[in-house]
Amino acid sequence: MTTNERWAALTRWSVLAGLLVFFWLGLVTAVSQAPTVDEYMHIFRGRVLWQTGGLQFQAGHTPLAHWLIGSLLNSDGALPRVTDLPSWDAGDRFTLAREFLWENAAPSRVERVMFLARLPVLFAGLLTGALLVRWLRLFNRRHGWGDYGPMLALIILFAFSPNLLTSFTLATTDGLLVTLYVATVFALWWYGQRPSWGRWLLLALFLGLALATKLTALVLLPVLGLLCLWQWYRAGTLFEWRQWPRFVGLWLALLTGAGLVFWAVYLFELRPLPGIPFPVPAATYVGSFLRVQSHVDQGHVSYLLGELSEKGWWHYFVVTVLVKTPASVLILAVVTAVVLTWRQRWLATIYFWLPLLLLFVAASVSRLNIGYRHILPVLPFLWLLAATAVPFWTRSRWAKLIFGLLLLVYAIGTLRQQPHFLAYFNEFVGGSVNGPRYLGDSNLDWGQDINAVADYVKQFGANEVYISYYGSGDWQYYGFDKLIWLYEDGVLDYFNPANPAPGLYAVSISHLQGLGLQDPDLLNWFQRQEPVAQIGYSVNIYEVPQRDEGSWIAYCLDPAPLLEQETAVTLTGQAEVRHVYFDCANSWVIPNGGSGWYVLPQREAADWPVGRAYPDNFRLVFRHDPGLLGPSYDIVYYDGGAALPSGQTGQLADEMVALPVAVGDTAVLVGYQQDGPDWWTIWQVQKTPEIPLTVAGHLYGEAPPPIISDGLGFTSEQWEAGDVIWQRHEFDPGADGRYLETGLYNYLTSERLPFVLDGQEVDAFVRLIP
Repeated sequence: MTTNERWAALTRWSVLAGLLVFFWLGLVTAVSQAPTVDEYMHIFRGRVLWQTGGLQFQAGHTPLAHWLIGSLLNSDGALPRVTDLPSWDAGDRFTLAREFLWENAAPSRVERVMFLARLPVLFAGLLTGALLVRWLRLFNRRHGWGDYGPMLALIILFAFSPNLLTSFTLATTDGLLVTLYVATVFALWWYGQRPSWGRWLLLALFLGLALATKLTALVLLPVLGLLCLWQWYRAGTLFEWRQWPRFVGLWLALLTGAGLVFWAVYLFELRPLPGIPFPVPAATYVGSFLRVQSHVDQGHVSYLLGELSEKGWWHYFVVTVLVKTPASVLILAVVTAVVLTWRQRWLATIYFWLPLLLLFVAASVSRLNIGYRHILPVLPFLWLLAATAVPFWTRSRWAKLIFGLLLLVYAIGTLRQQPHFLAYFNEFVGGSVNGPRYLGDSNLDWGQDINAVADYVKQFGANEVYISYYGSGDWQYYGFDKLIWLYEDGVLDYFNPANPAPGLYAVSISHLQGLGLQDPDLLNWFQRQEPVAQIGYSVNIYEVPQRDEGSWIAYCLDPAPLLEQETAVTLTGQAEVRHVYFDCANSWVIPNGGSGWYVLPQREAADWPVGRAYPDNFRLVFRHDPGLLGPSYDIVYYDGGAALPSGQTGQLADEMVALPVAVGDTAVLVGYQQDGPDWWTIWQVQKTPEIPLTVAGHLYGEAPPPIISDGLGFTSEQWEAGDVIWQRHEFDPGADGRYLETGLYNYLTSERLPFVLDGQEVDAFVRLIP
């Protein structure tokens, strides 16, 4: 056997091994994941197609993937007929899909259904790998760029791809689109190598199937159009006008053939549409297209880098590719771009980068930012490009070593991630554990770990679990009878977002990010806690040992209260509390000197005077951003453990006195604090006054008159014994102040309340020295 024959044999065995590795990784993943958000609906649609041929549930989708997903379900004779489902006559697809998969499900039936629905998609993944290998071999032989090294690199990139393993192990439409997107472009390239009607009809077959797989496949029309123009330009016939009738005829034949294939997938449907008086072929497709377009126009709430948006971002997929594509692939892509530029091979590889580029641009323009899966077909083309640059890596021993290490790191990273491929994030961002910082939804949490959470809870031994679950799974199927749900469409009475009850909480990452909730900030309290466990990178487990206790809720007037009392009580879970109101810009109050909650404008805790004075006792527990369901505000908990100032002195009637000093039997001047040009006087209430009071703040300099800054931000009619009041006296930064005189007086009559010194009343204010 010659050296070339040995390499050829090694390549064939490597390709076979790569396909088997992909199948094994995919199979293990497919049987370990619970049904994701969309799968139950796709499975139901496939079942309907095979049993009734009905297209009525295809809303927003095309049926080919559903034909594939439902192809093996008939092998299970225990599954019910869709027409026998209780809600069949009502026609609600969500209810029907749930009835088909979950209701009255016998043990292990759901797992069996999921396996039968996912297996054909996994086979489509194997077909994709084989097609890529075949294309690369033909391409490299056509250009004389080498065969064995590029082939080995390509099969490794395919076999260990966490991104492809994600979609080819789920019963969704995304994986099959990758297969047919690649197959369609390959068919055009293959036709260009030796044009024939047979190859042109094969192209029409693949195009028709692709268009019937997902609406995204419409991008193939401009892709094929530009590549055809390039073919004809390269052949020197593009500007020969006598050739244009032939070009038009070829395109009409392509579109006619693809249209017939497409129409056959729709079972040759022919019916009118609203506003159109005559029958339309594949009318359901038109309705799906309009539905998706409306969805795009209305917007879809997406998550990116800690922000939520209904309209999306133009750079969403740029970030997505950078954080979810394996680091080795990104490095290979950069080197490949340099090599193609250096060797001037961009035009030679146009069939690889043009389909990639147009799909990426179309997805970015659409602003439908749901997940990496919407641009998944770019990956195989990126691998093909990288494979063409393999000869560069073989130029030196060091280059070979680096290339080998990149592929080794790539494979090891995938094996370590298995089976949690859906939540994959690359090494550049620290892996999947840091994924929630960047993306959500189908990039991370699609409800795939409900079964693993159920196993954890059983091992934990909890009788009740608070669950906030982003998915379509049925917890009763997983053996739970006592569950307390946090519903997506509202807040239940027993859940207090700013002060959760003790217990075990399973919270989906998507809900922590605000996705899928009516109020995106509903679970903000949990964002400030460390989970005791993380299940599959998509669900956090929290254990709340006890809840905070308090006797009051204090509302900042900004200029009006930020919350109604009823809402504040629901947030904190404390019904029997005292409600007080104060001007937080110029005062502060600690009601009764005990623990409780503040409702404040959003600000860092250290920016409030009590937060600076008592940082260990003043804790932000809940933050709500502005939205349709409420204004922006903070809930801050004060634990009541802070000590009052001590050891300060003042001057009263020319005599130095140690604070605190009483003002009659109404209040006590506890201390003071200077904060730049401003002064704060600190008081503790002894009883509720019978007259309206305010606090004097007179700043004296070298010469009279004083600068006056009197006020009281916590009105005296609210005072109760034990209240601690901080009152701000604001002065200009350049004010000359040798001391501050302070005391209490009746703001209607200006009558002072005397201080009590050694049992005697002193009709004077206390002087406080800086």
